[in-house]
Amino acid sequence: MTVEVGLFRIVPARFDEFGPVAEDIRAAFARGDIPGLRAFHMAPALEDSGRWAVLVEWESVLDHGRFVDSLEGRRQRSLLANFMIGDAEVFHLSLDSVLVPS
Repeated sequence: MTVEVGLFRIVPARFDEFGPVAEDIRAAFARGDIPGLRAFHMAPALEDSGRWAVLVEWESVLDHGRFVDSLEGRRQRSLLANFMIGDAEVFHLSLDSVLVPS
């Protein structure tokens, strides 16, 4: 499993305006028609509503690359670009699952 981590900032004064865009992006991932997608999470930091994180679980880093090049990936980058301050920081992790006893 590969986890994509994306960190970005939006103009805090536009937080309310960004809400529908965030929901649009969440809905696109929720449809489940993105190859290699396992899970998607996007939320603002609790301490700073202008700071956002995206965590996406992919089958592989290649699946993420294919999404980035897809029509939907380009559409989402365009939406985000209208609100972001600077560039997003994006990196990938290879994580093993560990079961924690209850």
